[in-house]
Amino acid sequence: MASFSSTSFSSVLVGEIVMTPSGQANVIYLAVNESSPGSLLLQLCELLATTPLQGLVFEEERPPPPNRAPLAPMLEFVSAQTGVPVVAVGGGASLGREPQESGSIYLQFTCSTSLQLEVIFEVLEEYDWTSFSVVTTRHHGYEDFLAMVEGMTDGSFIGWEKKSVVILNVTDDPGGARTKRLLKDNEAQVRLLYCSLEEAELIFRAAWAAGQAGPSHMWFAVGPALSGLGLEGLPKALFAIRPQGWRDEPRRRIAKGVSVLTHGAMALWRDKGGHQPLAVRRQLPQRRQPDSQGG
Repeated sequence: MASFSSTSFSSVLVGEIVMTPSGQANVIYLAVNESSPGSLLLQLCELLATTPLQGLVFEEERPPPPNRAPLAPMLEFVSAQTGVPVVAVGGGASLGREPQESGSIYLQFTCSTSLQLEVIFEVLEEYDWTSFSVVTTRHHGYEDFLAMVEGMTDGSFIGWEKKSVVILNVTDDPGGARTKRLLKDNEAQVRLLYCSLEEAELIFRAAWAAGQAGPSHMWFAVGPALSGLGLEGLPKALFAIRPQGWRDEPRRRIAKGVSVLTHGAMALWRDKGGHQPLAVRRQLPQRRQPDSQGG
């Protein structure tokens, strides 16, 4: 099996034998330059075409910067095309939504956006905080986020009151004046925030300037990008949903993913009577070349 970790270094392949509760696993580590997701797809295709794999473990401690597309949807597509399971560990490895690619096996050791919202709405219901607003940017996945909020609250017997949906564009507001005004016009004391980590820093700065970051205003961070929140100047009342083991080192998170895949592979091997080899070589479908036309 292979483990992919998004780092700031060039791509490097390293092999290692790892012992798990279910048996021995041969793990190939691949560190990928975060500025080149295309290089990951190329190397992954080559690896799948030449090496029998039981699965992939994808570790990304924090989501990619706004100028780079996330790798998780690409790996979900690879899983759908090859049948190779992917185990995602680390806050940045989450899809942020439920898998939608038909045939994909994308397991997340992270909190998906929908799971975060389920927990948040349980907390709001428990404390009778039924009135809230939504604050978002156009960060990747924001439309799915808005649809999830709508689906969980529309027609509910709880009687949720969504006061407003505030869509911010902080990149075109360097001084933060427009962001500050929009936040100040928002009367709800409970806000669900969905954005990138970089955008959150600017939004919280504007919230402090607008008097919206004190203990009387509650912010709930939603989405994989805000799972870490290692920022200064956070609001006084900020809530984030994190999975168990979120403090673990990347190697420990990867080891858990390897253990899951090894357990599944061994169970499949025993189910087949222990006679067939574990590994099956799979290859992405190749693009068909057009037939040459005679002149």
